[in-house]
Amino acid sequence: MARTDAKGLALRSDCARALVEIQAHGRQAPAALQRLVFEGRAARDRALAKDLVTGTLRWKGTLEALLAAMGTRPHLPFEDDWSLMVMLLALYQLLFMEKFPGYAAVDCAVELLKRRSGRKAAPFANAVLRRCAAAGSLEALIGDAAPGRRSQILWASYPPWLRRRLVAVYGETGAFDLAMAMNGRPPVTVRIDRTAPSEASAAIQERFAGAKVGPGRWHPRCLVVEKGGDLTRLDLHARGVLTVQDEGSQVVGHALGAGGGDRVLDACCGMGIKTLQIGIRLEGGRIVALDRSPEKLRRLGKEAARTGVTCVGAVCADATRPPLAPGALFARILVDAPCSGTGSLSRKP
Repeated sequence: MARTDAKGLALRSDCARALVEIQAHGRQAPAALQRLVFEGRAARDRALAKDLVTGTLRWKGTLEALLAAMGTRPHLPFEDDWSLMVMLLALYQLLFMEKFPGYAAVDCAVELLKRRSGRKAAPFANAVLRRCAAAGSLEALIGDAAPGRRSQILWASYPPWLRRRLVAVYGETGAFDLAMAMNGRPPVTVRIDRTAPSEASAAIQERFAGAKVGPGRWHPRCLVVEKGGDLTRLDLHARGVLTVQDEGSQVVGHALGAGGGDRVLDACCGMGIKTLQIGIRLEGGRIVALDRSPEKLRRLGKEAARTGVTCVGAVCADATRPPLAPGALFARILVDAPCSGTGSLSRKP
């Protein structure tokens, strides 16, 4: 966020509201962003908001621990959750988003807090954020504000139960390295269908100056994109050639081995990214896609129209009680069951 005008202040305020919805009310991050932040905003601002919100979620415990270390009173002077989230957003920007000037983060946060939280919060925020800006990096700030407590501060972004489990399996050093890797920004990966990945790579680099595109590690039709823009704005995406999808997810859809005229059951299809990956490979086959969420199935319908996949029959149902005829047979069944999410923390902070 490089501006402190009304537009920039409104974006940061809405990001704070989204964080409150996620943390205090249990709303999923994509839904909170869509409802409170994305509507009516340009692609650049949506991308910035997503980075701010997901990054703040990812490092929230560490940011709060640093705030506590820099506070002079047991209770920080924030009157409500929104004010605290404004502060955490500014901290995240200062410590993790090098391409944006530090003064903008400080000025935005102080101005918003001055309007809502009054005399106590704004001066405190100004002093703390300027201290962070002067430190220049997360490591330097930890050394300044919490010397000797680096591991404790960085582990604060993980719940104690998860730390205990990771340490039990990997040991202290291995668990710490794994936790820090999972808290990093995940790479942007896309799946390319119906055209050569090399052609798609050239089109992405032509559209976004400075973009770096390379092959995935495991899936032959995967591309890894660095420093690209909003890939969903590409003609490749509109034509159903390019789909944003984690490479691990691509491998699962590929490993199912469905093709030709197979009948397939996707028992927990979600928004259907793997469903449609499978559907593209079928010729005369059929997929029955089950999920309990009507909203996710609506997203599946939109994606099916975009990718041109017509062989999917979506049913809103619980896979533990599938509404199938007795004796229904499938050549392949995919069960990507709802789980703890601990295997994909970098994607779901």
